[in-house]
Amino acid sequence: MSLPQLTLQTNPVELHLRVEFRFEKYKKITFYEDCVKKILVVDDQVSVRRLIEMTLVGKGLEVIQADSGEQAVVQARADAPDLVIMDVMMPGGMDGYATIAALRDLSCDCPVLILTGKDQQSERDRARVAGGDAYLPKPFRLHELLEVVESLLGGTA
Repeated sequence: MSLPQLTLQTNPVELHLRVEFRFEKYKKITFYEDCVKKILVVDDQVSVRRLIEMTLVGKGLEVIQADSGEQAVVQARADAPDLVIMDVMMPGGMDGYATIAALRDLSCDCPVLILTGKDQQSERDRARVAGGDAYLPKPFRLHELLEVVESLLGGTA
């Protein structure tokens, strides 16, 4: 596997970043950005949050973490994320679906990626009804996560 290619062009006002990653033969993911996108990662498992953070920060994205639905609402109110990556099964008063509803009540209209260990069709349907924009079952491959993130951010992650 070759190393990522990184090209930086700067002027006094802007930073342009172009990063290309090749994960599999004939598969290429490219991220272009003129401003940093904020991703809110909500999962009660610190190892999952850290893996996602390392993956996305390496692509020039800013990652904000929350370990519960309640904390996610507080973070979203403070940081206005461009994308939320949401686990469904979390301890405490708010599961992922209740958290999505609370985020929508805050007028947080950013896309939501449901990332969960539940991979039944009924859960996919429930996620769609709850306001999820994409669904990725655990365990997941990093290139799959990156493809979905790029898609949800309009191809300009």
